[in-house]
Amino acid sequence: MAAPFIYVIIGSMWLLFLLGIYMKNYPITALASMLMLIVGIYIIRYGLSDVMNFVTDTLGIMQVMIGSYVIIRGGIELIDESGI
Repeated sequence: MAAPFIYVIIGSMWLLFLLGIYMKNYPITALASMLMLIVGIYIIRYGLSDVMNFVTDTLGIMQVMIGSYVIIRGGIELIDESGI
């Protein structure tokens, strides 16, 4: 049985996120953070492959929290560096 498409998206999202952090490249990290927000909302709403319970809700909320924190914190640091 092939893995559902959501697992492929989650894996590639985390790979992109870690790659952006490793390279210290904010645009890649911001893109992955936006994907985290979208995937987190999807997980909260629909669950993971016919499983919708407290654990999947928690996973979705964690995705949204991490994505929000990284994108807000990265934006603040870019503003501080540019001296606006």
